[in-house]
Amino acid sequence: MPLTCPTPSCARTMPGHHTVCRACTTDLLRDLRDVPSLARNLEEAAVRQVRLGAPGGGPRSEERVPWDDRARTAQHALRTVLVGWVRVLQHGVRPLAGPACQDCAHRSCTYISLGRAPADTTPAMAVWLLRHRAVLLGRVSAPEAVDTIREAIRQARRVIDRPADRIYAGPCGQCGRDLLARPGARVIVCRPCSLEYDVEPRLEWMRHAVEKTRGTATWVASAATSLGYDATPAIVRGLAQRLRLFPRGVDQLGRPLYLVGHVLDLLDGEPGEQLLGAACAGCHHPTCRRIRLDAEQGERHPVIS
Repeated sequence: MPLTCPTPSCARTMPGHHTVCRACTTDLLRDLRDVPSLARNLEEAAVRQVRLGAPGGGPRSEERVPWDDRARTAQHALRTVLVGWVRVLQHGVRPLAGPACQDCAHRSCTYISLGRAPADTTPAMAVWLLRHRAVLLGRVSAPEAVDTIREAIRQARRVIDRPADRIYAGPCGQCGRDLLARPGARVIVCRPCSLEYDVEPRLEWMRHAVEKTRGTATWVASAATSLGYDATPAIVRGLAQRLRLFPRGVDQLGRPLYLVGHVLDLLDGEPGEQLLGAACAGCHHPTCRRIRLDAEQGERHPVIS
């Protein structure tokens, strides 16, 4: 007899022998697979290294673009939830020696693997829970696991993709205090010094300071948001997927790096980078595809080889 899924955030029907519905299971597994990438993005947001020089130099010639502790809070919440469910699955399991298959459903291998705690990192715990998804989703507490894990991941995503409430307008030229303006504001006042600044020229100066800087999608989106743009890492990645934006190298983890200036141009509605030269007629290389696409849209007239 069909039952209603017991997950608090779900009202779908499911077979009576399931602990949670198929949709909740699929969503949980997808979210857990995203945790390693999400953890890297949270770390980038928490320890941002965007630094801008004060206009005209001065004693405080370098000021860090401000970032609150929401990323650290989300990191802690996600880690706490994953640690809790790892411990739930390990409760009462006696550590056993001997080899175990890494991805089989054999009861002995599963038991041995349960007794071996994952590394003390958020990505490792997510991978460990994925490895033991059958055990996790077979428990009576599976609805609670789905709800708490997915909520922690949703909160982490909101931190990364959330636009700023204020625009960073650089440091005060006298006291060095960070000036934060409301979007659309023309003037900002440094309250301790009572000095008034025009916002637009300062944003232009900051844009010029960072437009040649390279960064990951998360880093570039953060820099663009600080300049008043409605930008998220998903938007930057979307521009790259639609072949409007091209990487300029990779970082130590192999993640693509993008020029801030190119992203800002695209957000301003400009066509972006101009690609010149020949393109293969039918290959799947991103550059060739972009040149062919521009030719079809009549934006440019490349030579198709």
